[in-house]
Amino acid sequence: MRILITGGFGYLGARLAHELREKHEIILLTRGFDRHNAEVRSWAKHFKIVEAVITDPPAVKAAVAKAGKLDAVIHLAAVNEHLCAKDPKMAFAVNVFGTQALPRRVRALPRDRRRPAASTVRPPRAPG
Repeated sequence: MRILITGGFGYLGARLAHELREKHEIILLTRGFDRHNAEVRSWAKHFKIVEAVITDPPAVKAAVAKAGKLDAVIHLAAVNEHLCAKDPKMAFAVNVFGTQALPRRVRALPRDRRRPAASTVRPPRAPG
């Protein structure tokens, strides 16, 4: 299968990509990565990489088109808990608007392969 993973350089995305690459062709959608880091380059050479900021619908559309025919999309792009606390507006843009924009770009996929997604929600801290 040809699988696009958003957040492919993130904690979950990178691990999932590594696990799936033996049996599937993995395309990573990322906002960018450190091409000057030899370790990152060595790891990334196993994947096709397309770049787009998830909050930029035209860029996401272009990146999905560049990825080519897909069998599945796994959406893992998100802002982590620490960055959410630091910049709630950016977190909302990425975690909500980015998630809303992506399905519009993958409607051509068969219904049973459209977009598994994962997210984390930190419950409010108990007082005391």
